[in-house]
Amino acid sequence: MILLNHKKSTLGVLIAAVAMSHTAAYAAESENDATSQAAPTEEIFVTAARAEQSINDVMGSASIITEQDIFNIQPYDLNDMFELQAGVDVLRTGSRGSTASVQVRGASSAQTLMLVNGMRISSATLGVANYSLIPPELVAKVELLRGSASSLYGSDAIGGVFNISTHADAGTKTGVRAGVEYGSHNYHRAAIVGNVNGQALDTAVALVRERSEGINSIISSNTLDNIADDDGYERLGGVISLNYKPNEDSEIKVLSLTNSGESEYDSGFNVESLPYSDQKLSVHQLAVTQRVNAFYTTDFMIGRSTDENNVKEDNPALTPFPSEFKTTNQTVSWLNEFNAYGQTVVVGYDNVISTVSGSGNYIDKNGEPISRRQSQAGFIQLTGSIARFGYALGVRRDDVGELGQESTPNAAVSFEFGGGHTLYSRYAEGFRTPTFNDAFYPYGGNPDLEPEASESIEVGYKLALSSVSFALAAYARDVTNLIEWVPQADTLSAAVNIGKASFEGVELTLDVDLGFLGGLTLATDYLEALDTTTQEKPLKNRAEKTLRMSWLKTLGPVSLGVQSKVQSGRKVSTDVDSSGYSAGYGILNVTAAYQVSNVWSVQAKVGNAFDKAYTLNPAYHEDGRNWQLAFKAAF
Repeated sequence: MILLNHKKSTLGVLIAAVAMSHTAAYAAESENDATSQAAPTEEIFVTAARAEQSINDVMGSASIITEQDIFNIQPYDLNDMFELQAGVDVLRTGSRGSTASVQVRGASSAQTLMLVNGMRISSATLGVANYSLIPPELVAKVELLRGSASSLYGSDAIGGVFNISTHADAGTKTGVRAGVEYGSHNYHRAAIVGNVNGQALDTAVALVRERSEGINSIISSNTLDNIADDDGYERLGGVISLNYKPNEDSEIKVLSLTNSGESEYDSGFNVESLPYSDQKLSVHQLAVTQRVNAFYTTDFMIGRSTDENNVKEDNPALTPFPSEFKTTNQTVSWLNEFNAYGQTVVVGYDNVISTVSGSGNYIDKNGEPISRRQSQAGFIQLTGSIARFGYALGVRRDDVGELGQESTPNAAVSFEFGGGHTLYSRYAEGFRTPTFNDAFYPYGGNPDLEPEASESIEVGYKLALSSVSFALAAYARDVTNLIEWVPQADTLSAAVNIGKASFEGVELTLDVDLGFLGGLTLATDYLEALDTTTQEKPLKNRAEKTLRMSWLKTLGPVSLGVQSKVQSGRKVSTDVDSSGYSAGYGILNVTAAYQVSNVWSVQAKVGNAFDKAYTLNPAYHEDGRNWQLAFKAAF
């Protein structure tokens, strides 16, 4: 792997070191006073160890998006929730319904792993997951683990991991919820979610449909663009999930999740063209858990996910350029968990077979067609505590067929001072294998590519009390063998291992119960992302400073909320003013809800309340002031 460059020191690392030294001293001096405060309710977190643990015991930066958070924020899609999380940035190529990508600590979407109930859903051709198709109504919980997790999950988990859980998986109470919404740009949405929790069988069924005429997204003076038309979208999503517990030691889970959507966009090549993207994402899964005895539990999961993207044309007089891609991932996972005296060992095996098809053929280094890739891995992870010291130690070995083998370790240690104060330090390595497009695309693919490799360190401090939680983390990550497409003499461009990058940053989160004044959440981060291939220069599309704020106050049947985000500019290109940076911006959303009765409620939201004009991508507009009104019922 690589050695982190410790010659560079950022302001953020110094701040973290000073802050942690101060808080450690404070904790040691005031432990007796702090312990008089009740500990907060512990939330269960699975992603960090592939075994259940309290989120307060995670030796790393982690957070949970709950079903109540989703209800309070009233998001259009999951991106509205993700971008309120520390260290997370969401980039759209236009308004809602358009292609979106998520970055964690500056890592690209291809370096960020997306899971549904623990199973990966990414495309093997593009390397990213079309998670935006999943409506928030189908989601009960999202776990976010920041930092590399390749030692647990293998490829793609360089920046972090999102683990999306559906309703039956989270044990939602029996009932039926339904709602209709209407908003700006002729937006309308209808959803119904039903849960039945029996003595042994829990069932969840949900169906969501939404549609919008969208906005005119593209910014261009090119007369070949349909710059006058709005780019609308529509989506349909549904889920059926079963959770059967024949006894207290056995559990069987079945999931079937299907989402589809169509999104219009401007072609940029033909003024008569009216192209749109037809997308589908499906996940089918069977998982069995058996608690053999007090010390040993085994989990076995098989699943299949499909990601499809097909470009179509609304103008019957035109034929679109063939562009159809489909990935099918078949997954088998076997986990064995051993617990004794507060120590946990997880030994696991993962097998993922990815099959691709579409409008083009992929060619291996021998000139033969290739459409299948198998990745097998074994790993072991140890977590536990001795007195006030906690530890985590693990390693994983991946065999990715024609692309070779990768070994990735992780190690972490923590110390609990008492009274909710904890210090931790973590080291991890990560990797990302080349996609089918990178390695086998006939026009520029390179079968001799090496996987991208990363090495990272993180130090942090956590405070968890009944009315206050605080977290501070400083991290540094180096990435080598970055895969880039660069111009070549004999073709337009080709994939090569040419890039190096360094990422250093600081994250701070604060959750405070202000009593009568409501609840306040602050999340801020500083990121220095540099391209170090030849000389240090800022990486494109990474904002240096971001501040997020959420406030919620409930008074009887009325709830009021505010969410805001302030972000510095980002390097986009040399064509955007003299510095090559886009302008920074700040937006504010306002939410309100009124519980009319035990059954009926009304919600309203004004997004971008001050009608701020801004862009995340210099080629596309972001939405101005917008609104939505929802009527909901819960039986």
